[in-house]
Amino acid sequence: MVQLDGWSWPLELGDEPPAERDRPLTFHWRPRTGETLNSSVFTSMQGTDREISRQHIIAEAMLAHEEGRYVSYSRRKAFYTGRRRYHGTAFTYTNVLSCVEELLRQGLIEEERASPGNLGWQSRFRASTKLAEACSDVEFHHKLIGLIFLKDADGNLVDYQDTDATIRMTRELRAINADLASLRVELPGPDVVRSRHHIVVDGAYYRPTKGALYRIFNRRSFALGGRAFGWWQNLPSRWRRRLVIDGEPVVEPDFAQLHPSLLYALCGCRLDGDAYETGEFSREHGKLAFNVALNTKTPQGTIAALANKPRWTLSRAQTADLLAALARRNAPIAGYLHADRGIALMNIDSRITVRAVRRCIAVGIPVLPVHDSMLTPRRYESRVAEIMEESAEFVLKRPKPCRVNVSSPTVPHMPGGGCLSPPFLPRQLVLFRDLPSPRDFGGQIRLLRRTFGFSQASLAAKLGCRQPHVANVESGRHRLGEWARLRLRDLFRDAEARRE
Repeated sequence: MVQLDGWSWPLELGDEPPAERDRPLTFHWRPRTGETLNSSVFTSMQGTDREISRQHIIAEAMLAHEEGRYVSYSRRKAFYTGRRRYHGTAFTYTNVLSCVEELLRQGLIEEERASPGNLGWQSRFRASTKLAEACSDVEFHHKLIGLIFLKDADGNLVDYQDTDATIRMTRELRAINADLASLRVELPGPDVVRSRHHIVVDGAYYRPTKGALYRIFNRRSFALGGRAFGWWQNLPSRWRRRLVIDGEPVVEPDFAQLHPSLLYALCGCRLDGDAYETGEFSREHGKLAFNVALNTKTPQGTIAALANKPRWTLSRAQTADLLAALARRNAPIAGYLHADRGIALMNIDSRITVRAVRRCIAVGIPVLPVHDSMLTPRRYESRVAEIMEESAEFVLKRPKPCRVNVSSPTVPHMPGGGCLSPPFLPRQLVLFRDLPSPRDFGGQIRLLRRTFGFSQASLAAKLGCRQPHVANVESGRHRLGEWARLRLRDLFRDAEARRE
């Protein structure tokens, strides 16, 4: 199982919560401003790299203490080379090792040191009782230093030179994170255990932070990987769907068969039906086998990888037959199976996700991305699905390459029909529930827009579309979608309230 970040743990199908894994030392946690004055364990050398390093180590020891865990760290000098963009200037071999030694002498941490040359193991430390008592009332906060991560083929972080592209992506994420930080994300329920810095569900610990995304690219290439990560993504799906954003329950519209759909679009074809259904094996087996095959280099590698899955029930011969059936079912894209294409597809879906998040923010819709889906309050589901599909069109330059699943065809808690009937408007301004002809409907929108002083451009901005689309709706050439009609109703209702 691969660790995705420094404060929560991903759970794959069949995995148990990692009760005994150590937390890595990340330098992403520190005491809140002013907290250092309230505890005797912090020195007076405020602002120096040495004291900053000490604060990070204490913070992460205390956070791990809440879970009953250790913090692992490296004693190899080479490990700290090229990592300052990810962990800050205080993250050096000298600072870390000298602060660990100092905290050991003071009895604030306990250490288990790995023997030199013991491959696969790192030294580790944990908070002592003395430190736990001294910091019992200290609050710690999380802050990402780098937002664009680059890893080598072995999954190790590597340094890189900034380019126009990395600067643009960093600026993009900072703007997104500024909006996500304003969201109030909660996980309610009597079966959710909360400590000072964690929530605990099904025995697994998660560290909620202010909404912040970072992207991870792979194999030393910014054309591979690049998915955006946030702490909520590590929650199992059934728990994610219990999240509440700004007091509203969420739904999770998701792309249907995302990677098969992307491959068909790249080949200039359209996916008809279900790429995972072979008529010979279960869809569950077909889906897992297809997605594993996208990330291996040979059929033999695919079979071996599937055989190692905890819940894989087919024999090797049956698995080979399943892979052959998938290739026949998906003949236009069969050449992409066992060709290590998955990591390149992740780069495409990451660009779709980032664009969709930006578009949602532009029209005032709160979202939390999860690779091939979005968490959003239920009333925005239809519009978010539209934005996701539009973003796929934009990135792939193909008409409707992907389809988004929604929980229901209409948005709950809204009047049926999705048209405008505000009781405060005079009769001639009501947008009829039986949806008149496009020309009559557009004429009513034009009259309402002028009545409340909106220009076509300002109305388009509020609806999340462009001015020519509003012009086409008013002339009867286009229709408004369901979400846009609901949004229009709310806009005119608010405008009427301001006039009174």
